[in-house]
Amino acid sequence: MRSFVSSLRALRNGFYKKVDQHFAIQKNAVIFALLLKKSAMAVTRLKRKNRKDKAKSAVRRQSLKIQNAKPVIKNVDIEQVKEEFKAKAAKKA
Repeated sequence: MRSFVSSLRALRNGFYKKVDQHFAIQKNAVIFALLLKKSAMAVTRLKRKNRKDKAKSAVRRQSLKIQNAKPVIKNVDIEQVKEEFKAKAAKKA
């Protein structure tokens, strides 16, 4: 960022002195174009990289969560289940 500011200062010191008031609008357009060229591309690339990094880490977290998942162990009373099956069979018959 410092190099960008220093380049703007150098541009201002050298370029502004040569341009008179008649070309003030063009001078502002040149500055605006320089600002767009300098910062817009870097910011978009960083945003894109940030999105990719977040997506990559989300996939990684999800896969780790799936790998480390343990099923819930329930105590099942086998005798009760057998009685339920016998009761259902008796209802059908």
